[in-house]
Amino acid sequence: MRVLPTPLRTTVAPEPSEPTNAPGTSGTTEAPGTGSTTPEPEIVCATTGFMPKNGDCYKFVYCFEDDNGDIHPAVQTCAYGQQFDPGCGFCRSNYDCTKASPNGECNVEQ
Repeated sequence: MRVLPTPLRTTVAPEPSEPTNAPGTSGTTEAPGTGSTTPEPEIVCATTGFMPKNGDCYKFVYCFEDDNGDIHPAVQTCAYGQQFDPGCGFCRSNYDCTKASPNGECNVEQ
């Protein structure tokens, strides 16, 4: 059985016109009722394509190039019941990312 990649829908938020103190932009933030929280490290894309999101089998990062040639990350979520397979570069059903192929190959059942 051949598994096809899940179609992606990517939206990019516009850049703010002024500096912002939104949670996750920098430093430590205060979440209501939870005390101090540390934001997620910034995702840096070295090239375009798909890569796993560290620590989350159900998410991946789509790195894309804008019209100016700059590369940006967009975190995406797999469809329900699927996990991202970094060897194949797409989300798959019946895949367990904790037991990924040690050589990073894409082993899709035919």
